[in-house]
This record gives sequence, structure tokens and C-alpha cells, in this order.
Amino acid sequence: MDFVFQSFHLHDSLSHLANLTVSFFFSLFLCAYGGIQCENGHTACSPCCSKLAHKCPACSFPIGNNRCRAIEKVLESVRIPCENMRYGCGETFIYSEKYNHDKSCIYAPCSCPIQGCNFISSSKKLDPHLRCRHVGDVIRFYYGGAFPLPLTVGQNSVVLQETDDGAIFILHHHEETFGNIVTISCLGPPTSAGEYFYELSTNEYFYDLSKKSQGKSFKFQSYMQSIQSRVDHPLSAGLVLPPGQFFGTSKTIYLDLIIWRKGDCPLNIQSSTNAN
Repeated sequence: MDFVFQSFHLHDSLSHLANLTVSFFFSLFLCAYGGIQCENGHTACSPCCSKLAHKCPACSFPIGNNRCRAIEKVLESVRIPCENMRYGCGETFIYSEKYNHDKSCIYAPCSCPIQGCNFISSSKKLDPHLRCRHVGDVIRFYYGGAFPLPLTVGQNSVVLQETDDGAIFILHHHEETFGNIVTISCLGPPTSAGEYFYELSTNEYFYDLSKKSQGKSFKFQSYMQSIQSRVDHPLSAGLVLPPGQFFGTSKTIYLDLIIWRKGDCPLNIQSSTNAN
């Protein structure tokens, strides 16, 4: 028996899916609610039935109470490619798995963090891009070792890249009336959130709003959130607030920074920062 889609027919063979109208099939497919049919076999998706006041647009019979299990089986068997296929992901999945895959796809597109550059690709491909195109715009470092990081008034960001694995990080800096907000994010897929930790320190005067502490030396430790593009106000697990006058006459503050991968970060820092 054929199931009628208005003036189109769906046969048992999946090769006949091309006979479906594009507008109908993809509206049904993307709604992810399966098919609902009227007594004459005309089919619509569940949300559209409500929009149609449960009246079949083909024959005007009531529609909305009878599931079309044949269409449900078809939708369950159709696999779609990841939307990040162009960036290297080769995964396919049924539509109901799309949300979970999108949250964990390591090929999520990331924008080049250098201002004025429009390059977009996976974080893995950003590594050679930065090494070839932006050699002088990036500070390179090694995990687990402290390195100096001067920050000047008006400098909104600093791009950092680990020398061996090419992971990319951005130190964000913007001025507020109560001080200068400094935080660090990892540029990578959403799964990279919580995979890196850092410690910012200085031998100068600091004030941390969350800890309400001050002194001539200061250490701030936190884990990193992940971002996929350069943003002015990224989500942050923590921040440091050096007062504006602390930059002095040179308009520069000198920081020491250490970045760890999660597996190499001291356990006391991981526990104190409450990373998930």
C-alpha cells in the first residue's frame, strides 16, 4: 500500500524519498515529531497540525490524532551529516541526536582571533593559520611554565598559543569605571571548557573583587571557559580587577601567567576553582 503525501507517493524503498516535495519532507524532518496522518493518509508534522487547526490541507478531514508509523520509521532511518562537515567532521546521525552532537563536536568553527582577519575553521586548522599568517601577533608559551605578559592601557586582548600542541587562548582586557577586567578564555569547541587552568600573578598592588583582598603581590587562579570567536565580554569563571591607576605612568602592568592542561594542573588549584 502506498502512503499519499498530497499528490506524492512514498513507496517502501528509501530510494523514492526524492519523490517527496522538499518543503514537505524537510518541514516534517526538522520538526522531529514524526508524521501525523488523517483518515485518507495525508501526512503532516505535529506542530503543523496545530497551525492548521487540525484540518487536513489536502482533504479537509480532521488530522492530528493518528500517527504515521511508516514515516516515523523513515525518519529514524535517515542519517544527516554534521553541519560542521565543511570543517572536517565526518559524523552522521539521526536528527534526534543532532543536539547532543552539536554540543560535543570538536570541529565547531572558530574565528581567527587576530583583529581584521576573517579566517574561520576548526580550532585544529587555526593552529597552522596562526603560525603561517600571524607570526608576530601571537605570544607563544609552554604549559606549566610561568612567562611574562605586559599589558598596556587600551590593549583589549592578547592572543596566546601553546608551542607544542597549538592550543589558542585569549587574554581579555577592558576598562570599567571601577577598574580593569582581565580574564582568559580558550578558543576552541564547547568541549574544551574546563579543560585548561591558569594562574595570573604580579608583584604589584592588586584588588580582587570576589575575594576582597589586596596586597603588593597577588595570585589569581581559575579554569577557562571556551569561546568560538573573539568577543568583548566573554563568559568567565573568574576575573581580576587591577585599578586603573595601578598601570602607573608607563601605562603598563606586568603580569606573570601559567597555563595548565587539566591533567597536569595541580589538584589544589583544580579543587579551589570548582571546575566541572
